[in-house]
Amino acid sequence: MKKIGILTSGGDAPGMNAAIYAVFNRAKSNGISVIGIKKGYKGLINDEFFEMQAADVEGICKRGGTILKSARSKRFKTNEGQKLAIKILESRGIEGLVVIGGNGSLQGAKALAEKTDMKIIGVPSSIDNDINGCDLSIGFSSACDIVTKSIDNIKDTAVSFHTDKPRIFAVEAMGRRSGWISVMAGMAAEADLIIIPEENPSIKCIANNIRNVLSKKNDCVILYAEGISRSDNFIEKLKSELGYRIRHSLLGFQQRGGSPTTSDRILALRMGNAAVDKILEGDSGKFITIQSDKIQVKELDNREDLFYYNKYLELFSDKIVK
Repeated sequence: MKKIGILTSGGDAPGMNAAIYAVFNRAKSNGISVIGIKKGYKGLINDEFFEMQAADVEGICKRGGTILKSARSKRFKTNEGQKLAIKILESRGIEGLVVIGGNGSLQGAKALAEKTDMKIIGVPSSIDNDINGCDLSIGFSSACDIVTKSIDNIKDTAVSFHTDKPRIFAVEAMGRRSGWISVMAGMAAEADLIIIPEENPSIKCIANNIRNVLSKKNDCVILYAEGISRSDNFIEKLKSELGYRIRHSLLGFQQRGGSPTTSDRILALRMGNAAVDKILEGDSGKFITIQSDKIQVKELDNREDLFYYNKYLELFSDKIVK
């Protein structure tokens, strides 16, 4: 094998650059040229390719985002778009492809692999940590760190400033339909209540849990996953049920930015190295995963890994609203 391509696709996540760094250096150590593809699958079908050099990856492990840029492409989702992508890759002499991204990006890699003999391997990168069969995805640790620090800060003011009426703080974390970020960050930051889509409690149930917290102190800090807020007017309905003001914080896209944590960098380096190794071994249509701290390669399952918390239950069973 003389040439492989690499792209980052979908939502960016801290640690993507470390994975790019690892893929480049592992490939070069095996005498393989690396072709960078800009803007994910969109750049692939638009032929936005360049041959990567050592200078392109120097010092990038500490940087958030992705040097290759990312995007989504409706055209790539079509059979015609995927056939065009393969045609372009083959015309460039690319024999292997590493795709770094979340569920949709990995599904795209699998779809390509089913249409070509080219060796294609996915690397899971998503702050949501919702990729089935993978304990940790790149970016999850960094997102949890940002949310944990935000809750720490809010709790400082929540307990410091006293008012006659209770002070209620509601903080929204990312995660789509998964509660991973909310549970882990909420546990680490000692949030009073954690609300996740997997449990999907009613407004009345949430309000009763808040009242229980307020019966013991004058403040309550709630961390909830964005999948909860997709029900219309979540905060307004909660205010109406409680009869109290709710100080609402939307952490938003800061969770996807910033320098990755050490653990995310190391995870990305391990996965990037493994992706190249598996391509050279002839694997394709699979993705790199980590389970029980062991790097493995698995067939992609298109189910999302919604949070399953039984093994952590003794740590926070009283925090999750059911």
